[in-house]
Amino acid sequence: MISANTLITGLVILGLTACSTLPPTETFILPNPPLPDSSQIPDLSAPGIRIDTITLAPYLSDQGMVIASEGNRITTTRNHRWGEPMRDGIRRYLSRSLQSPHFQLVDSKSSVSSTARYAIHLQFDAFHSIGFSHAIAEGKWSLIELGTREVVLHESFQFTSNLEIQGYEGIVAAQASLLDQLSRTLLHRIHSSLPVPHPTLPEGNN
Repeated sequence: MISANTLITGLVILGLTACSTLPPTETFILPNPPLPDSSQIPDLSAPGIRIDTITLAPYLSDQGMVIASEGNRITTTRNHRWGEPMRDGIRRYLSRSLQSPHFQLVDSKSSVSSTARYAIHLQFDAFHSIGFSHAIAEGKWSLIELGTREVVLHESFQFTSNLEIQGYEGIVAAQASLLDQLSRTLLHRIHSSLPVPHPTLPEGNN
């Protein structure tokens, strides 16, 4: 008869062996977009804009990478995870990519956030890859004038980006490309809707 101590020891060894064979967890973050050049530095008279709320669909709340398959089945990976909450990654990326000479992007968490004249609100209904083929981003965004609470712009977005690199690194690159597309759309629409700022002239140059 096998003793209790022998049985327990065997179970512990089996458990340790199973743990040692589990694949390691890989962690990814969205890359930082390039820093803006000097032509993108806004004039001091340009209005301030801050990124306010970023609302994500519930399935994006976990930090596992999300892959969809046929039949709209969603899989959240256990061993391939984002190194930061998706909301934080999106905010960080857009804070670098939404640079323009026509407005000043104000950090919503800084002490000067109250100086912003406008606020951007973003809603992501989808932000994931379809297998290892392509990635999609769908949702809505708004531009609000803070003083009057007027909705200046309210539009939906839908973008796709093919995976140019195999594997999970390709998913990261494709989702960064989706945010690039979103940034370009926001910049174009905001530029066409806000008053063009006039450069501040030094005193005596009237």
